Amino acid sequence: VIFMLEAAIFLVPFQVVQYLPNFFFGALLVVFGIEIAGDWLVRSYAKVTRAEYVLLLATFVAIMELELEKGVAAGILLCTIYFAVTYARANMAAFKVLPSRSAAVRSYTEGHVLEALTGHIATVAASGFLFFGSSVLMSRKVIQLAEDMVAAAAAGQVSPLA
Repeated sequence: VIFMLEAAIFLVPFQVVQYLPNFFFGALLVVFGIEIAGDWLVRSYAKVTRAEYVLLLATFVAIMELELEKGVAAGILLCTIYFAVTYARANMAAFKVLPSRSAAVRSYTEGHVLEALTGHIATVAASGFLFFGSSVLMSRKVIQLAEDMVAAAAAGQVSPLA
């Protein structure tokens, strides 16, 4: 039935839209606008984090104040900054200093060399997101670990990592 009606409207020799009053299109836009605003500004509140909701509201205000294209561009810029700041602050899920013993089978010479270097070699396991700020944090931890090992070796102590 719907197909037949749409085909009939499509095949008529005149444009049906010309016979619809202008307020029909205005009302249609208002209905779509209310539905979209309801979805994105009201019902999304429980589905996103507080920071994401603030970004959503800021994008909405930017669109209302700066026009559509500039408002969307401002929203994208704000989201990009939020992403960079959030991931720069994100801690690595794990930064662990592991025992530097390997399960690999080595020759006598290699084993002897590694035994001599005990306390001078560290194995680090890192997991999580490594992104601008967190990579700086990781490099600081590695440098601190190396400085601790050098200080222990200078004091004639065995590194606590051994």
